[in-house]
Amino acid sequence: MLDQAFEKLQAGAYEPAVGTFTACLAIAPDVADAFRGRGAAYFETKNWQAAQGDFQRARDLNPDDPENWIGLGLSLAMDLRIFPAMDVMQKLIQKHPDYLRGYLMLGLLQLRHGEVQKGRDYLQTALTLGPSLQEKHFIESELIRANGTTRDPVQGSGVSPKEY
Repeated sequence: MLDQAFEKLQAGAYEPAVGTFTACLAIAPDVADAFRGRGAAYFETKNWQAAQGDFQRARDLNPDDPENWIGLGLSLAMDLRIFPAMDVMQKLIQKHPDYLRGYLMLGLLQLRHGEVQKGRDYLQTALTLGPSLQEKHFIESELIRANGTTRDPVQGSGVSPKEY
């Protein structure tokens, strides 16, 4: 059933995915992947609070999976709870110091908050962690924009938990 829920999520059938993940959780209430999947479906439907709750539960059940932290941080950021989102990302990179997406998200959040130098520092660190060519170009473009843009780096970043 969990595989079916992820298939629905990947197909963009978010509401049916929520229902299937919920059914999975009724049977097995401590499955981190089901919480993360349902959180991703809620995220895609812009239900930030529900996504936060599910990503937080997934993180609590499986703190070793950095994607649970990213989902929680993104949900908080999209709900305009920037300081809690930055706190989640700080804790993520403390727990997973080589996790590129943690530095990328923290850099974008710092830029959004107006802490340009801190944002640049986190993005520079992300560049040292072996980004893909696409990630490298994205990070470099954000570093260039950090020199005087008013663009919202989180809203326009293309960073999403869709890969769940």
